[in-house]
Amino acid sequence: MNRDAIGIIGYGQSVYVKQTDRSLFSFLAEASRQALASAGVAKAAIDGIAACSFELPPDNAVTLAEQFGLSVSWAYLGTAGGAGPVAAVLNAVRAIEAGQVHTVLCVAGDNYDVAGHFRLMDNFNRALKNYATPHGFGAANGLFGIIQRKHMQIYGTRPEQLGRIAVGQRVSAGLNDNPLLRADDAGRLPLLAHDRRPVAPV
Repeated sequence: MNRDAIGIIGYGQSVYVKQTDRSLFSFLAEASRQALASAGVAKAAIDGIAACSFELPPDNAVTLAEQFGLSVSWAYLGTAGGAGPVAAVLNAVRAIEAGQVHTVLCVAGDNYDVAGHFRLMDNFNRALKNYATPHGFGAANGLFGIIQRKHMQIYGTRPEQLGRIAVGQRVSAGLNDNPLLRADDAGRLPLLAHDRRPVAPV
């Protein structure tokens, strides 16, 4: 199939909660139902699934499809963190181009508390476990800080430029009906760059 004929035709999301008794499967199912409704696609039309989740194992994309009552000819499981959903879509496009599948449900999510997040970071991979965690590397933000510092050294990027990116992303996220952080009545968002209060060492 021609890549120009392939596209994202619907989307969905689960409700965000800070503490929950719900299972990961229930959140993924909620988002998936909304995506199918948004696309106007029947569940029976789905013949591929791409799932991204740190917490899904020991289950995988195939067992997730089984839980959802889907019969799939193609499945993909990604564990690349924030880049995982992008990789899922790219792999789905390639599978459709190759004729392996026609309609793919791409779903991503996790549910863990703060302690669970730190456990995940402490065991993310051997390099972090052996060389970074013993020094208190600050989870994912510590890694992003290294990349930020390198970008500043190579390209002369200034803190206020990086702040503008963060604020722009937060403003865009606020357009979502279900944002993680909400503006106050005056339309102000927390941790704006013009406050000139440092939110992390640079």
